[in-house]
Amino acid sequence: MNLHNRKAWHKETNYRVDKEAFNTDAIHEILVNALIHRDYSIIGSEVHIDMFDDRLEVYNPGGMFNGMLLENSDPYHIESSRRNPIIADVFDKCNLMEREGSGLKKIMNLYKDNPPIFYTANNSFVITLRSELIVHDVDIPNISEFDLSVSEQRVINYLLSNHIESFRVTDLLEPLNLKKTQTYTLVNKLLNKGLINKVKHGKYCLDLYEENHHN
Repeated sequence: MNLHNRKAWHKETNYRVDKEAFNTDAIHEILVNALIHRDYSIIGSEVHIDMFDDRLEVYNPGGMFNGMLLENSDPYHIESSRRNPIIADVFDKCNLMEREGSGLKKIMNLYKDNPPIFYTANNSFVITLRSELIVHDVDIPNISEFDLSVSEQRVINYLLSNHIESFRVTDLLEPLNLKKTQTYTLVNKLLNKGLINKVKHGKYCLDLYEENHHN
């Protein structure tokens, strides 16, 4: 999974800050909880992970053991009840899990600024983590009309969140984990949509506040 977990970085005054799309400690807790709490009586189903550019979803067969709906409850105050105590005991002895009832709290604490999304039903449980590389609530003027793809949105969010006024295509390769041909394609699409301008010496700049976007 680490091979597909996108990584990026941004510069501070005197150092570089690395960041992953999805927190590996949170993924560990989610998978341990899934294996401990899944309903093994459901035939033909399994725990599976779907990783997208903007989110990671983990599906687990079987709803909450006590039948509650997690999305309607406070995740910090959930009474622990194990569907598979023997499996839980094995994980505990192998030091692969937190103390009883603390795994969900750890996930919430790791994502306190961007809380996970829960969906529970009688026969399924789904948790969704949103990518930490996408600025979900950034205020970008007049951008909804441009119908950006997820990849195009990543470029814009990266430039905005790092206050980058001008850039070269090669400046985006490492922080966004992109290939050169892919990056040129994205930049050309953003150029055609009028969200960036080409300036001299192979550089580009954001063009989000121009009056012609209102026309």
